[in-house]
Formats: sequence, structure tokens, C-alpha cells
Amino acid sequence: MAESTKISWTSATWNVARGCSKVSEGCKNCYMYRDSLDNTRYDAKRVTRTKTVFDNPLKWKEPKLIFTSSLTDVFHEDIFPFIHEVFRIIYLCRNLHIFQMLTKRPENIIPALKKAYEQACELGSDNSDYLNLAVWLEAWLNGHPPSCVWLGVSIESDEYIERGMLLRRIPAHIRFISFEPMLEEITPGRLLLTYVHNCPHTSGACYGNTWACCACELPTPPSEELPPIDWVILGGESGNNQGKYTYRPCQVDWIEQLAYQFQQIGTAVFIKQLGTHLSKELGLTDRHGTDPSEWPEHLQIQDFPAIDHAALLAACGKYEVKSDTK
Repeated sequence: MAESTKISWTSATWNVARGCSKVSEGCKNCYMYRDSLDNTRYDAKRVTRTKTVFDNPLKWKEPKLIFTSSLTDVFHEDIFPFIHEVFRIIYLCRNLHIFQMLTKRPENIIPALKKAYEQACELGSDNSDYLNLAVWLEAWLNGHPPSCVWLGVSIESDEYIERGMLLRRIPAHIRFISFEPMLEEITPGRLLLTYVHNCPHTSGACYGNTWACCACELPTPPSEELPPIDWVILGGESGNNQGKYTYRPCQVDWIEQLAYQFQQIGTAVFIKQLGTHLSKELGLTDRHGTDPSEWPEHLQIQDFPAIDHAALLAACGKYEVKSDTK
């Protein structure tokens, strides 16, 4: 909820709600649950709209990268009743901030946009902000996403690679994936490839850069070209040494291989942390392994995607952005 944050890939956090429900293994040691243990004001399992911090982006006068939201999933179903209010603030700040919307529920993104659009249309008859918001959202739904919003998904294991594939089909100016916590060696496979083919001999889509996905090798052209992932964030899990929130291990070669594979296709890579396991194994001072100066030199990678508003990113403070544009 703060105007500053320790999360290295952003410059501020904006929590439109607090509380969530767990959907996969990556949620097991969620810091929101851990930090809520001694806080009787909140039920971590219940999504509650924030009050005093809800309109914070409107108060921030300097440009920021804003993680939306760190204490909930911004596309949780329980946020739908006020999702139009969330997008209204984003719309009003569209020329100042960049909003990084990260979710484990990419299947809810389009329904959320449609819900916000419907709500904005209802309110737009006597409120110009909502009328303009409706036009903005309609353009997004028709394939013209705003440059101020980056859409991302979290993937902790191969089981959830499909989250990334779904993200690639959603209109977005920047698409990113957070591979944190990495719970196993992840094989990105389909995420690296360009084309989707629909072979009549398979029950689903086949992925590849050439058409040879079936023994029949039909001379069928690619049916769909998917946009690439622009940015990936990599990291091991941080946590306690024992008890309910004991950290799960990550290995250096998991990070190395994933970083290398995405760099080969031109995706910007940001290694956020090595995690508690590697911090202990490598004898690092920082117990979460967040200090790049302590890492092996080849892992000291913290790039941002090349975008057309690099000056805005530079104004956020500590970021060194690639000079080319998206």
C-alpha cells in the first residue's frame, strides 16, 4: 500500500483489497497469509476492499511503476463488484503511472474487463469519468490495450504453464510472467514458440514454429500467431527455517536455464531473488537472497522490457531501461 516498496521490480504497491483464496502450490507460503497471523483486523481468507489507500495513485504526483495488488489477486472474483472503481483510477492516472497487474487467475481478466465496462456504461450517463472509462475499456476489449497497464501471471511449476499461454491471447501492451517461487525446474516449451496449430488428429492445439506436430505432417499453415512474453521475473522462495511457512528449495541451474531460454528469444529477464534455500547454501548475508551483488556474476540480471515510455520508467528511480522501443 506504500509509495515505496522493497519489491525490486516495481516502485510502489497499491492494494485495492486485502485477502485472497489459494489456488495452487505457489500460494502455500503467501506472505499476506503469514503477515496476517497476528493481525485481528483482517481475515486473510476474505477479500476486503481497502479504504484509506484505495485512491493512493491519484495522490502520487511522481511517475511510478505500481504493483496492483500485493495483498490480494486483483482479478479475484470477489473484486468484481468494485472492479470498475479500480480501472477508473488506472484510467485517470494513465498518463503518469504504469500499473503492473499480476494474477494467478488469467481466466478472469477478460470477464473482469467486461464487468468493469458494463458498470462504467451504467454509471456513465451522469459521470464523465465513467463514460470515458467505458470508451477506454471498449477499445481494450477490441484489441487496443492501454500502454499504462502491464498484464502478468504467476507460474510456479510446469503444471501452470497454461496460465502463460492464456495471457498471450489477451490484449496487453506488456505481458510478463513471474516465475516466483520456482518450485521445480520449469520447462517453458510452448511459451517460447510463436505459432499455434490446430491439427485434426489431436484433441487440442499443437505448438511449434513449424508445422510438423503430428505424424501426418499436413501442409497446413499456422492457424494462430501468438505475441511473445515481454518480461519474466525469476526467483526462489523465501520463508522460515521451520514451521508452517518453511521455505521450499530452489536450485541455481533452474534459474540459469530459464533465464537463458528466455534471453534467447529476446525476452527481458529480471532475477529478483535466489530465495532462502540458496541464500543459506551459498552463505549469503541476505537471508532471502535479494542482494544481486552477492550472486554469481552471470545471475546479476535485472532487465526491464523495452517500451515506448522508457523516460517514464527512468523517472521512477533506479531503473536502467534498454534504449530500443517496443
